[in-house]
Amino acid sequence: MEERYMNILGMEIDTADSKSPYQFYRKMRPEYFSDSHTEKAMGEDMFCFYMNNLSKNMKQDQFEEMTRQMVGKLVTPNLIPSTGPAGGGDGKTDLETYPVDDNVSEKWYYSDACKGNEKWAFAISCKEDWASKIKSDVQKIVGTGRGFNKIFFCTNQFVPSKKKAEQYDKNKADYSVDVYIFDLNWYKQAVFERDCYDIAIKTLNLDDQFKEVKVEGAGDKRKREKLAEIDSRIGVTKLNGRLDTAYIDDLLAAAILSRELELPKIEIKGRFSLSLEQARKYGTSQQVFNVIYQIGWTSFFWFEEPDEMYQQYLQLKDMLQKEINPIRIEKCYNLYNLVNTAIVLNLFQKEQSIQNEEKYWNDLFQKLSEDDEHKSSYLYLKISLLETQIINSQIKGENIAELLVLLRDALKEVPCHIDISFEMHAEIIRQIGTLVSDNPVFEEIVDMVADESAKRHSEISSAEVHFTRGVQNLEKEDNLNAIRHFGKCIVGFQKEETKGRLVQAAGMLAFAYKELDLMYSAKNLFVKALSLMFHKIETDGLIDHLIVTVLFELCRHELRVGNINAFINWLFLLDRIVAIHPSFIDDSYYQKRQEIDSILAVISLASPCSEQEWSMMPDICKHFELIVSKDTILYRLGYEEKTSQEFKDVILADPKCKEHIAGLVDSSISLFKPFFTNKKSTSLKTLVNGCTFVVTFYGDEKCQAYAEMLLSFIESFLATMNAKDIAIAFPKIEIVLKVKNSGKTTVKKGSKTTEYKININQVTATEQDYWNLCTQFLTFFLTLNSQTKNAEEMFDKKNVQDGLRDRLVILSNYQREFKLVFNSDYKIGIEQWWLPKFEKYPNKNAQKSEKSEERRGKQANQIITDLIDYPLWDKALWSGCGYMMPYDGSEPPIILLMFKHYKHAKGILEKWESDYRAKILNLKLTFIKGVDTEHPMWYKVIIAPDLKKIPLDSGRYVVATSRFHLMQAKDSSNLNMFERLYSKYHFAGISAVEIDNAQMSSDPEKRYPHVIPVTNIEFREAWTIGENDPNSMAILPTDRPVIPNGHENDAPVLKLIELKKKKYGKL
Repeated sequence: MEERYMNILGMEIDTADSKSPYQFYRKMRPEYFSDSHTEKAMGEDMFCFYMNNLSKNMKQDQFEEMTRQMVGKLVTPNLIPSTGPAGGGDGKTDLETYPVDDNVSEKWYYSDACKGNEKWAFAISCKEDWASKIKSDVQKIVGTGRGFNKIFFCTNQFVPSKKKAEQYDKNKADYSVDVYIFDLNWYKQAVFERDCYDIAIKTLNLDDQFKEVKVEGAGDKRKREKLAEIDSRIGVTKLNGRLDTAYIDDLLAAAILSRELELPKIEIKGRFSLSLEQARKYGTSQQVFNVIYQIGWTSFFWFEEPDEMYQQYLQLKDMLQKEINPIRIEKCYNLYNLVNTAIVLNLFQKEQSIQNEEKYWNDLFQKLSEDDEHKSSYLYLKISLLETQIINSQIKGENIAELLVLLRDALKEVPCHIDISFEMHAEIIRQIGTLVSDNPVFEEIVDMVADESAKRHSEISSAEVHFTRGVQNLEKEDNLNAIRHFGKCIVGFQKEETKGRLVQAAGMLAFAYKELDLMYSAKNLFVKALSLMFHKIETDGLIDHLIVTVLFELCRHELRVGNINAFINWLFLLDRIVAIHPSFIDDSYYQKRQEIDSILAVISLASPCSEQEWSMMPDICKHFELIVSKDTILYRLGYEEKTSQEFKDVILADPKCKEHIAGLVDSSISLFKPFFTNKKSTSLKTLVNGCTFVVTFYGDEKCQAYAEMLLSFIESFLATMNAKDIAIAFPKIEIVLKVKNSGKTTVKKGSKTTEYKININQVTATEQDYWNLCTQFLTFFLTLNSQTKNAEEMFDKKNVQDGLRDRLVILSNYQREFKLVFNSDYKIGIEQWWLPKFEKYPNKNAQKSEKSEERRGKQANQIITDLIDYPLWDKALWSGCGYMMPYDGSEPPIILLMFKHYKHAKGILEKWESDYRAKILNLKLTFIKGVDTEHPMWYKVIIAPDLKKIPLDSGRYVVATSRFHLMQAKDSSNLNMFERLYSKYHFAGISAVEIDNAQMSSDPEKRYPHVIPVTNIEFREAWTIGENDPNSMAILPTDRPVIPNGHENDAPVLKLIELKKKKYGKL
């Protein structure tokens, strides 16, 4: 499988563009490199042309000035120009150095500058005959007898390397002086590689059109200001020969900043050399260690010099032997990883052995394991070695489960060792995350790292850890864990300095919800991201192109849930944004427009278009340039003649056109049938874990926002719940939401267990009231519509593991954010988009609304039966069964369910009767005989749905609730007769009656007035029921069923009872 990597900004890295570890690191950690760029109007060819014409154009003076500035910047700063006529002046040199006090020169970052007693001379010439000129100039300079150690001849001509070497050797032999040549190539490198472009433009008086335009990045600006501040502090530092750790820290910080600014290599090296030199004079041994480490790191990733890095690694190993601590192990092991990389990729010029290095670290680990004085160092190295093993094993495709457990256990010890740096391990865990997917132990490790980061640093550090892992989860389509991690990081990013990160996290979390078809949670987060970006427009005046992306996602969202009018609203807002900023219109914009047009077209073809609002849609679609949708809706409404010629030629000319259209009726492109919102009554719905939640609201867009917020709250709450956490007992929950201008904001139970009524006082209700409203509804839901072992304990666990509360809190501002995005421009009814020039197209086909399953998407895998309304059963108290049977067998039998409280039992039977009349009742009676050896006449009655009647596609499963009762019969006459009559008529009746003092009530008000036919009745012997039998729920660990002779060892029920004893103990 191809690996995908994300950098620290959450952006995907194309590893195909990373040909080496150097470029890969640059892409992984862009914040460590310059974010500025320059635009050079003059190319190398043009520069060479100007250089070759200096003599002809009489520009010797300009050439000398350019050379002086470049040498001063790149070679040595202590220069003094000679005076007099061009070509030498009185001193025979064009430039020469002057002596500088050691206290000054030792602070220079030039690695090979003219220091101490050295004296350098520079001769500058733009004559074409450079050979005779260098001979003449060297002879004159030496003839002054002023003791120059080095002479530099600077020429605008190209001098081959061989000629340079010959000149050096000849002058060394003739005059015992080092002579170096700076030729045209040196100047080209200075101009185009060493940041001297501006010097050339200014000193040669070239046109302004050639001036380099440098676009400084925001990061570089901060770094440059910081570097100037540190340099200023270094400049005034007084060195008195004593230890000065702050001074050394400043020098190293300045060197690192110069590296990150990507200043000329000579300056960076010079700064690091100065840091090392001064650390050895005025710093501690640990500071020397730190500087060497940074030189090694710079050599590898900035200068691409692995051999130089290896020399620094060897120095660190020597220093590690003298003093061992976690910081030294961390830095030395980091360079060891680079050594390992260089060996594997064959980057060294001289071959190195990885086996020797592996042996060194394993030997050190063994030594530390026996050393009680270095426990922190031992733990740090243990973790590092485990991380290396995990990465290598994962790359090889080996199982890493045991290694992850060892790593988790080791990381648990870290909080007890405050001298262990956690940042590097957090980074390595992030890297491992690119390779690991769907592993609970690794998710636990990520949580530990995030928690420790929060304790040691800040909420933002912890949020970054969760954000990075969330991105990795999303890339691997592990959406549940992505929701966990993004949910945990959003609250941490709700700070002014991390607003940009908050937008990213909200968008990422929205995508994770969307991938699981939790559409209203996704919409809530997309709207949040949008409101944050709109706020940025107001405060900064900047509009982010990401707004267009989010608006397209919201258009797709509305089409996915079938809300046609909401789709038009988002499309209108999108068109307004791109009208203000035409630069946002590109090829991808038109492609996305065509995509949403096609989706609406498919949805309309799959719909009977029976609602009157469809008659307005063709011209509305035309107004919004949804041309394909306009034609398909016209066709669906019966106006084929008004469709475009292209539609007729491409679509209708296809002989299988009607067959294709018929196939679209079952299309899963939308989760629900398309609908139109209005001010009278609108129902929004979502499907979560097999349960459909329907919110019907009466009113405008404010009511819609309240309804959508409640649905998002429900979705988010249940998003990471599984069957072990919660068992939803009903397939459908209905909520009626009304907004008023008076009264209290309340949630009340309806007439049925699955119905609720919500009233919101929009005048006085606060966001806290909305939060209370949602949590109150969840309380009802948990107690009346679902089952969990311990709701409070489950909620606490989900808060810790999944950040549940944080995930819910971020949804509670939806109403305000929705209003911020639309202001007052939202139109709740499709008729509000109607213009007088438009035409209506009443449906000619007069099709009836086609029934749709409306159980599509990733949340439809769970099927919930609602035969047992368990709150009613708990209140009614089922106490036994009675029978009504003619002894002559002339009529079918009737079983009477006896309840202690008929008023609650009545609701149970009314639901069954309603389902029976609607032909959807799925009820099965099972009689289990031989359940107790001491009481052989006893039997159990099970009331449950028949699972065989529930169609299950691949990947779907059923959640079924059932009830059973133990009948302590003294004889079997009633049951035997019931079984005989059922066998005769193949059905029986079922009804209910109240029981009081072991007697069935004769009061007609306490008897259900109707009998419901039941055709699915089964009679079983207890001993035949095994562990996978649907009736196994009625067998308890304490049961002692009757086992017939010959089955004492193989009766399926025996294994079932043993399994239940192990799982539940004795009940």
